[in-house]
Amino acid sequence: MLNHQRILDALQMAEAGFATRFREELKLDGCEIIEVDGKVFRTFNDKRWLISSFLARRDKTVFVALTAARKPRRGYFRDLVMEIEAGGYEVVVVTPLSEMEKIIADWGFKQGRAFLCGEVQEVWRR
Repeated sequence: MLNHQRILDALQMAEAGFATRFREELKLDGCEIIEVDGKVFRTFNDKRWLISSFLARRDKTVFVALTAARKPRRGYFRDLVMEIEAGGYEVVVVTPLSEMEKIIADWGFKQGRAFLCGEVQEVWRR
C-alpha cells in the first residue's frame, strides 16, 4: 500500500508541475489566465470546477485546457461554453480527453492543429 500511495503522490506532483509550466507558457504566449473564481465567467467558479482548473484568453479566443468539473455530467461544461460564446468569444478546446472528444464532436467542434506555447497542439473549435 505504501508504494501505491507514493506512486499516486508522484503522479499528482508531476501533474501539478505540468499545469504550472503550461500556465506560464500560455502567459508567455500572450494569454491572460482566467482563474476559477467566477469573476470573468460566472459559470467558471469553484463550486463547479476544481480549483486547479483554469482558462486562457487571447484576443477573442478562450482556450479550454486542464479543466475538471467537480461533478461530471451535470452540464457545467455546456453552461461554460454557452456563456463564453454569448460573450462573443470563440471556444477552443486544447488536447481534450477521449471522453470529451465525443462530446465536443457531437456539438460541432472540429479537430485541427494550432501553434500554441511554442509547439503544435491538437485543438478543437466550432
